[in-house]
Amino acid sequence: MASTPRGTCLVCGVDTTVRCSSCAQAGIDLFFCSPKCQTLAWTGHRLFCGSCAFPVLFPLLSPDEATSALQNLDKHNQVYLFEGTVYSATAAEVAAVRCGISKKELKSLIRAGTECTTKRLPLHHRKLQFAIYLARRAHDLFPFKASIRDDILCSASKKHAELEDDVLPWHLLDANRSQATLFHALVCLITITRIGVDQPIENAVEHAKYLCRYRDAIQAYTAVHFTAEAEGTVRKLMHSEDEPIDL
Repeated sequence: MASTPRGTCLVCGVDTTVRCSSCAQAGIDLFFCSPKCQTLAWTGHRLFCGSCAFPVLFPLLSPDEATSALQNLDKHNQVYLFEGTVYSATAAEVAAVRCGISKKELKSLIRAGTECTTKRLPLHHRKLQFAIYLARRAHDLFPFKASIRDDILCSASKKHAELEDDVLPWHLLDANRSQATLFHALVCLITITRIGVDQPIENAVEHAKYLCRYRDAIQAYTAVHFTAEAEGTVRKLMHSEDEPIDL
């Protein structure tokens, strides 16, 4: 008889057997110990829930994201890691180096990866997914625009870039279950951080406690499932337990 899967809650780090059923059907166990924890992270988690959970698939671009990205393809707004060195590059440059995508093809892929397009490629199309990553990294920085969805997805893509090679693969279609789980955990953290901006001041203390607990849970997960070097990279990304997350 198969044992019941156990894991740590993506929000608070508590050991639990309660998992997202839709993501389990996609082949990955993502745990939420209670309806409260799942509700806290739902705004962001729902963007990757179910068929987009594993392998990880970013959703299509909103028209605003696509327009902003197309205007910014030649700006040095991309983090690019090569042989341990961090470079600033344009989206077009990264596309050429990573995927052999020309600037003309990148523009076509961004348009094909927009919600309103009539010429749509399968969401799991490898080049399309990479173009969507780059588009979101090229999207104008908030802070905190009208669309919570765009904020979360933009931040998630930028955090992925900061963890490329050392912790996460540069293409998330290549992520194993541990790497995909870490990515989902970061999406939940980004979500809770973003939602906190709109919270009334009387909820700020409780919200801050959740963030501290959540950072601890991510670092604990990384310590178990990744190398010491990767753990250090994640810890650096999270800054410290007492500092706010830099979205």
